[in-house]
Amino acid sequence: MKINSTSTTNYRLKVVTGLLITPLLIALTACSTAIDYAKLSKSSYEQNRFNEAIDNANLAIEKDPEYSYSWFWLGMSQLKTNQYQDAINSLSKAGQLNSDTDLQKSITYHIGYAYSQIDDCDNAITFYSQAIISGSDWMAHL
Repeated sequence: MKINSTSTTNYRLKVVTGLLITPLLIALTACSTAIDYAKLSKSSYEQNRFNEAIDNANLAIEKDPEYSYSWFWLGMSQLKTNQYQDAINSLSKAGQLNSDTDLQKSITYHIGYAYSQIDDCDNAITFYSQAIISGSDWMAHL
């Protein structure tokens, strides 16, 4: 059997690269903050990679369970993957941790949406009504 020197060299290069990159990735992961992971979650969400967004949001929550945007992007991604009860819980947690008015409007609307998807009309109406009262944005009037 003839051994191809090019393929052997490529294999060795891959092994050496892997040995060099793995510790770097571990170090970078250890240095990442909740904010870093939440930004990755948001980016994944915006690229319609919802399971990846969920994974990154969970990593952010592990780093800092009090960082509201981690919970927000987790909840938004859960909505997109039809995990409505989980989304309600995550978005509610985000709302407890952050008092930003615009974020609260979005949270309230999306919780109403989640309730509508599980046919809990009473809660859906309650949250949609709160969204309408909180401001006259187009989403609340849907």
